[in-house]
Amino acid sequence: MTDRGRTAILLVGSLLLFVGIGLLAYRGTAFDYTRDHASDRTNPWGAKAWRELLGRSGLTTRTWSRPLDELPEEVQTLVLLDPVEPITAEEQDGLLSWVLGGGRLIFAPFAKRPSDASMHELLTALGLRRTLGAPLGEAVPRRSDLPVTADASAIVVPTEARLHPEAVEGTGLSTTLFADEHGAAAVQIGVGEGIVIAVAEAEVFANATLREADNVVFAANVIFDGGAPDVVYFDEYHRGGERPGEVFGTAEVDPTPVWNTALALLAVATIYALGRARRFGAPVADAGERRRGSADYVSAFAQLYDRADAAGAAAAMLAAALRRRLAASSGAPSTAPPEALVRGLKRRGLPTDELTGLLARLESADDDLSERELLALAQQVARYERML
Repeated sequence: MTDRGRTAILLVGSLLLFVGIGLLAYRGTAFDYTRDHASDRTNPWGAKAWRELLGRSGLTTRTWSRPLDELPEEVQTLVLLDPVEPITAEEQDGLLSWVLGGGRLIFAPFAKRPSDASMHELLTALGLRRTLGAPLGEAVPRRSDLPVTADASAIVVPTEARLHPEAVEGTGLSTTLFADEHGAAAVQIGVGEGIVIAVAEAEVFANATLREADNVVFAANVIFDGGAPDVVYFDEYHRGGERPGEVFGTAEVDPTPVWNTALALLAVATIYALGRARRFGAPVADAGERRRGSADYVSAFAQLYDRADAAGAAAAMLAAALRRRLAASSGAPSTAPPEALVRGLKRRGLPTDELTGLLARLESADDDLSERELLALAQQVARYERML
C-alpha cells in the first residue's frame, strides 16, 4: 500500500472514531432536569452564574457545608438559597444569633418546594409571610431608594411567590425593596447589628433569570452594599452537600460524563500515538502557550454593566477593590481618608497622585460612564494592582 493510501485510511478511521464518540455522547448525555438552585449548577435554575460573577469581580466565594449553628463571627456574608433539608431549631437560633452579631444573610426560598415547616418557622421568625398567586415572570418595580436597590428599577420574579412583612419582636425595621400589588419581591430587615435581605423566590438569582430586567444589578448590590466582604459563603449543607451517602434534594450521580470523558481521552491517546508514528508535514516551531488576555474579561465585565445601564455600580466595585489594595499597601484601614493612604504610599515610593486620582475618579463615577471609559479605568486598576 502506498503512503497516500495509508494516510487516507488513517484520516477516515479517525473521522469514524470521532463520529462514534459523538453519537455515544449524544445518546448518553441527558439534560439536568433537577430543579436545584445550588451555586455550582449550570442548569437554568442553578446559581453558578451569580457565583462566577462575584468571583470575576474580585471576591472570594466558598461553600458552607456545616450546620448553621456553627457559623463563626469571621463569616460576614451567607447566601441561603432554597434549603431543601429541614433547618433545625438549633440551627435557626444559631443563624439568628449570627445575624444579631453583625452577619449579612441573603435568604430566598423556592415557591415550588413542598411545604416545609422549618422554612415557615424561619420566615415567621424574620417577620415574613409568603403567599403564592402572583402572575409568573412579572417585573416587580423598586419601592425604596436604598444603596441595595441602586441602579435597579425592577427585578423579574419567575414564579408566583411574594412576601408580606409583619411586625415581629426581635427584628428591626423592615424595608420593602421591590413590590407590586401582589406583595413584596424583596425585603430588607434589620436584626440587631446585622441585615437580612429576604427575596420571595430563589430563582431571581438563577442562571436563566439573572439577565432579566435588573436582576444582575440587584444580585451585585446585595453583596456589595455596605462594602465588599472578604469572603461570600454559599450554603450547600442543606442540599446534602459534603455529606457522604446523602443526596436529599439533588439528582443522583450520573456516570455518563465520566464514560464520555474516558472515551474522549482514549481518542486523544489514539490520535497522539498515530501522529507520533507518522509525520504529516514539516515540523513547525512551538507557538507557545496561548492564554486569553485579562482585557477580554475586563471588556466582558464592562459590556455587562453597560447593557444594564449600571456603569456607576461597576465603577463603585472597582473603587472598592482598589481602595482595599491601596489600604493594604499603605498599612491603613480601608476606610481611611485619602491623606492617610497617601502617607503610606509615599513611604513605598509609589505614584500617589496617579493612584489617588484614579480612586477619586472611580468613586465619583456615575451611570453616564461609557463602556470605553469603564474599560480604560478597569485596565488602569489592573495595571496599578500589579504594581502594588
